[in-house]
Amino acid sequence: MTEFLAALAVFLCSHSIPAMPQVRAGLVRLLGERLYLAVYAATSLLILAWLIGAARRAPFMPLWDVSASAYWAPLLAMPAAIFLLVSGLLAANSGSSTRCRRNCRRDRYCRSR
Repeated sequence: MTEFLAALAVFLCSHSIPAMPQVRAGLVRLLGERLYLAVYAATSLLILAWLIGAARRAPFMPLWDVSASAYWAPLLAMPAAIFLLVSGLLAANSGSSTRCRRNCRRDRYCRSR
């Protein structure tokens, strides 16, 4: 479990520290944009592989017993969940700021008129 927590901490730090504007700007200035992105992507993939491996090696600790019939619940609920997800993504959003900026003259819901 210690290896998993260490891998998780390194993964989180490797994504939060380069996201700071001063750190990213310094790294881009030092390495260049393309090399920075290549090093960042390769490092992220290696740390992700370490995290997955550490999770697989961590001891299994069941929180509760699951009956065999409980495995059917997600299989039966998933079509409804996917339908709701797709419906929500395809529906027009009157409160969207990008929609308001693009169609401000034609949009009756635009608040910035």
